[in-house]
Amino acid sequence: MKPELFWSHVDKSGKCWLWTGSSQASRGTPYGRYTWKEGDQIFTRLAHRVAYVLSGRWLSSSLTVDHVKSAGCSSTLCCRPDHLEAVPLRVNVLRGSGPTAVNAAKTRCQSGHDLSETARLEGSSRRCRICKAAYDAGRHRSRKVIPA
Repeated sequence: MKPELFWSHVDKSGKCWLWTGSSQASRGTPYGRYTWKEGDQIFTRLAHRVAYVLSGRWLSSSLTVDHVKSAGCSSTLCCRPDHLEAVPLRVNVLRGSGPTAVNAAKTRCQSGHDLSETARLEGSSRRCRICKAAYDAGRHRSRKVIPA
C-alpha cells in the first residue's frame, strides 16, 4: 500500500479530515472505503482504520476504531488520526447515538423509578425492580383460580 496515494483521497482542510474516495453506507451511515492491490491480492478496508494504522498505531483485531466526538470528530468519513481511538466494540457502541447507547444511558424507568437497581429480563431489556414487582404481582393475581 502506498500511504501517499491513500492520503491523496483525504481532504485535510477542515476540523475533520474527510475521506473523498469511495464509501459504503452501514445502516445509513457512510464510511470511507479504501481498496488497494498487493501482488495478485486485492484488499478493501475502512478508510478510518487505514488512517489509524498509517499514523503509526497498532490495531488489534479485537478492537474497533472509534470516531471520538469529545476530540471534535463529527463525521464517520473522518480520517484524522487524533480523532480516532481503538476501543472494544462495546465502548464504541455505548459512545454512539444508537438505541443501545440511548437505553444504556437512561437513569430512570418510564414511571420515574431509579434504574440503578435493575432486573434483567429475556432479550436483555431492563425494568426497575419496583415496576417488575408490580407486573409480577398483577400477573400472579390474574392466574388465580376462583373456586365455584
